[in-house]
Amino acid sequence: MLVVAISLMSFVVSYVSIFIYNERRESEYRSNAISAVKFASTIVNTDEVDKYLNLKEEAYDLESYKQTNELLKKIKESIPVIFLTGKGDKESVIITFE
Repeated sequence: MLVVAISLMSFVVSYVSIFIYNERRESEYRSNAISAVKFASTIVNTDEVDKYLNLKEEAYDLESYKQTNELLKKIKESIPVIFLTGKGDKESVIITFE
């Protein structure tokens, strides 16, 4: 009986520890993602985005597009997040982890 109680207690403690670890990890990644979105919004010139969208593939040859693209790639590589979407607040950011 004692062995069963100890095994059950070990299982519960392990489960709670894993749950807390995952919650903290998700919170940290969410915070990093929100910071990345806010930083990226300061880099991207919104007037240029309309121009890029209208030009489509021809935009790839513009120097301003290349610079913006490189900066955004560096931001993406600096945090362990693959995909971000949303407005930049906690309720609307979707994060996909590597």
